[in-house]
Amino acid sequence: MPPNQPSASPPEKPVELPKTVTASDQTDLAIARTNLANERTLLAYLRTAFVMAVSGVTVIKFFGDETSWLVTAYALIALGMMLLAAGIVRFFRWKRRLSR
Repeated sequence: MPPNQPSASPPEKPVELPKTVTASDQTDLAIARTNLANERTLLAYLRTAFVMAVSGVTVIKFFGDETSWLVTAYALIALGMMLLAAGIVRFFRWKRRLSR
């Protein structure tokens, strides 16, 4: 056999699920994955809201004597709080939908 040619291997069999996995088990796993994704999304909302609010506080700390910067800072803090509320509402709506 020439060294550049791969050896002939038998064709691989397709992977099959064990016979003990039922459609109900697959549905339960899908719901569990969706619950975990919902929690990750909430954490992303929380992280983003926190960064926005902290950015607003930082702007106040460094540029608090100028009116335009104060408006920007308070807008960032308000947007952060609104984003936090939106994330929490979204989380509980999806949680309720998945528990039905």
